[in-house]
Amino acid sequence: MRSVAILLLGATTMGCIAGQDATLPLTVTVAATPRALVAGRAVDVEIVLRNVGDEPIGFGTWSCGWDTQWRIRQDVGAVAIAAAACTRNVPRTIRLAAGATYARTLALVADSAGGATTTRFALGFQPLDAAQRYWSAPLTFSIAPGVPAARDDEPIP
Repeated sequence: MRSVAILLLGATTMGCIAGQDATLPLTVTVAATPRALVAGRAVDVEIVLRNVGDEPIGFGTWSCGWDTQWRIRQDVGAVAIAAAACTRNVPRTIRLAAGATYARTLALVADSAGGATTTRFALGFQPLDAAQRYWSAPLTFSIAPGVPAARDDEPIP
């Protein structure tokens, strides 16, 4: 019974969001200083969504599966979005007044293969039940080589 109530709540929430205009006045900014990744390690970067319109807006997100709403646009596949641990993922509505922001972190991981020292990409956010994806400006991150993990049978220097 509880599952049905959660499902109905999610469907109602997403139905209200889907009824909005197709395009929201929403911008995506990545607030990472310095813009650096370490090959093979997940690094959290802060993502800021801003309502740049004159009216309040609402959009859907997952409570803990936020990483599933993002895509990366890049020339070379050097960066990926690291999956977040999530035990109870439910849809929710984020409401932003005009000019207000919503910030969360997104874990990115650089691929250690290929030997790239920099990468250029953009991050795109897609609200639940929306066709529009909102892209950040192009970002350039440096990629530091990862430190290989020590084996169990060798001493750590």
